[in-house]
Amino acid sequence: MALTGTWNQIIKSDSETTETISIVYPSDLPMDDPNYDKRGTTVEEEIPLIATSIQAYENVYVLIRNLRVTNTFDESTTPPTKIHTGNLTIGVYASEDDRNNDINNPMISEEVRISFELDCENHYERAYQLLKQQEGYESLIDA
Repeated sequence: MALTGTWNQIIKSDSETTETISIVYPSDLPMDDPNYDKRGTTVEEEIPLIATSIQAYENVYVLIRNLRVTNTFDESTTPPTKIHTGNLTIGVYASEDDRNNDINNPMISEEVRISFELDCENHYERAYQLLKQQEGYESLIDA
């Protein structure tokens, strides 16, 4: 299993543009809070805005190199709801031949997190289906 086509790498970085935000610190912060000295105050802070750019890679071969499913609990529900998260290690290769010649040396390797259901027969097949719904992976097709 793999995907092929145009992959759009989404690159997020701090921009030169900033935004001023107000942070209100409650007066009842516990003594061990790292912002204890700011309790009961409002502080203005400059934060950089996030810039997004896209780098398109055409005719690539995309492989899920590793799939890990972890469980967490949403404590805001009663009873707490179990949530499965798929942590994927993705390898992007220039071609299927490049992948076959050196599987351990992708052009790009990245981590992707997806919500994951365990009610399927083939976890990798389901992971590929969900991956194709993620930003940057939408135009890829099954190889």
